[in-house]
Order: sequence, then structure tokens, then C-alpha cells
Amino acid sequence: MVVWLITLAVLTLRLPVHGGSVGKSPRRTLLDDAEDVHDLYKEEGMKEITSSLVSQMSSACDVTHVIVRLILKEAEERSKLALRLQARLRKMSTKLASINAEPPPPDHIIAFSARVGNHQQNLRPLQVIVFKEIITLIGGGYSASSGQFRCPVKGLYVFHVTVISAWNDRIETELVKNTKSQVQLYSGGNKHGSSSNTAVLSLEVSDLVWVRVFRNRGRFVHQWSSFSGHLVHTL
Repeated sequence: MVVWLITLAVLTLRLPVHGGSVGKSPRRTLLDDAEDVHDLYKEEGMKEITSSLVSQMSSACDVTHVIVRLILKEAEERSKLALRLQARLRKMSTKLASINAEPPPPDHIIAFSARVGNHQQNLRPLQVIVFKEIITLIGGGYSASSGQFRCPVKGLYVFHVTVISAWNDRIETELVKNTKSQVQLYSGGNKHGSSSNTAVLSLEVSDLVWVRVFRNRGRFVHQWSSFSGHLVHTL
């Protein structure tokens, strides 16, 4: 407002004067003084404006500094979080590697159980004992006609055999893998004699397992005799 008043006064003093002298009149002197005051006030006013702008810029710089500090702090927190996540992911990766290193669970269920069904008599030495009545057969492998188990999947198997002799008689049998004896059984004594045995065998595909008479020791197998086996784990 003051600047506008001074400017108005200067413009008023600049109005032409009729009948004035040629020399510098008091009116002209007053005009010069007014212009000086006007210029001085403008200069001082600009100083105040500049000072105000500098102050505002300083405040803005302070705010920017605070914002930058907050951003850096958040970035630092994010970096720490990223490091924790990386450590956790490394642990998970280690656990997964150990899990993957373990053998996979069996992809197949293979199990069978069978019994003789009818007494087998007049057996010859090394003759295969056929367990004709199938109780359980899952996944194949066992043949009720041949009495042999043919391995369908490479793996670890468990076999169990129970042989009952005739009355007051005895018989010796054996569990065989590819013609090689694995375990033997002796069944006999007063009345009916019973014997059982178990074997854990590592089999390749097409390996054969069966029960046979051990040499020529016995000729009769009771109908309740049984033969069972199942896959424990694939290899």
C-alpha cells in the first residue's frame, strides 16, 4: 500500500506546470526526492521479499532433509528385512535340499498273501510248493499257478513263510531267490509241526522268489501253510 501511495505521489508531481520557470523548481526537486524515496523503498522491499524467500527456501530445505532422512531410514529397514528374508529363504532351501535328497516314497503298492488250500503230498526234492488260494494280491507279481513271485518293481521286499507238516511227520523247506536258498524252515514233531521264517530281500525287476522242498526231507505240506510278501521301498 505504501509503495502504491508513493508511486501515486510521484505521478502527481510529474504533471505539467503552466507558467513555471526554466530552472529547477521546488516542484522538480520534490519530484526527484520522491523518486529517490520510491526507489529506496522498492530496494528495501525487495530485500524483505528476498529475505522472506530465503527463509522459506531454508524451511523447505529443512523439510526436504527430513524427508530424505525418512526415506533413507525406510530404505535401511527394507534392506534389513530383505537380509532376514534371504536368510530365511536359505534355510528353507537347505531343508528342501535335504528333503529332496531322501528317497521318494514308494510309487507302487505291491503285496500278496496266499495259502496252500489243499494238502500237497508226494512232493519231490526241490519241488516248488504252490500256494494256490490267494488271500491278497495287490500290484501283481505272484502267480497262483506257478507258486512264484516275479518282482515287478525294483525295491526292498519282505517275505514270510509258514509251513505245517503232516501228523507225526516232518518236512524241511526253504525260501529261494533265483535258485539260491535264502532261509530254511523245519516243521515236524508229535502231531502237526509248524515253522515260520522271514526274509528281507533286495530285488531287481523279474527276480523270482518261491518256496520249495529242501533236498528230499519231507513229502507233505499241510493246507494251512502260507506264503506272503510285500514291497517295503522302491530302490
